Amino acid sequence: MYQFIPIPIEEHNNILGASFANTFALIVEELLVPLRKYGFKEEFNKQLWEEIVAISIPSATWCGAGNNVVDVKTPMADLDVKGLSAKTTASISTEASYMQNLKQVNNNFMESVNNGDFADLFAKFVAPLDIKLKDTNNLHIFALLRISGSIYYALLKVEKSELSDQEFIKLMHMKSNGAIYVPMIADKNGVTTFNIAKRRLELRLNCKGLLPYMVKAI
Repeated sequence: MYQFIPIPIEEHNNILGASFANTFALIVEELLVPLRKYGFKEEFNKQLWEEIVAISIPSATWCGAGNNVVDVKTPMADLDVKGLSAKTTASISTEASYMQNLKQVNNNFMESVNNGDFADLFAKFVAPLDIKLKDTNNLHIFALLRISGSIYYALLKVEKSELSDQEFIKLMHMKSNGAIYVPMIADKNGVTTFNIAKRRLELRLNCKGLLPYMVKAI
């Protein structure tokens, strides 16, 4: 299975290029000008964020709307762009969907939830990540965080977990908010869960723990 590992800021240039931080900030500031002028909300949709990231990286390519996994391809890595927000740099972010499985064959999954059959839930909703990610190249999550009017970003490498499947399943457990804990990120950096109602894996970031890995762009 997989885990999400934050990348130190000093290593960002290896993935994004040395000019990324300045270029990204400049483009975002330029796009915010008309929104501020007319009093509109300073918000961009996911596709626009993806395109901004792509044009800020030398020789990068935006993969188009609706791509299954990779939003931006760069010479060094594939990027999965996630947009989140948080109240402060000491709080937990909103969630980003990581994988949703609505296949009809899994419609009986609530029986496994009620019985605490985490091995079956793992097989239905976590293990398919192997197929989803198998053709990616050095996949990283590019996490955009809007916090108190500022914009931050962080990079998290998607790599094979150090846990065996059996160890992974043993750590899964029911949480009190209609979700099942899934061990894909260190607690100090965030939390990954299976949202029962939406049948999807979700990622939330712990801004306090992740702050040393976050760049304030705007």
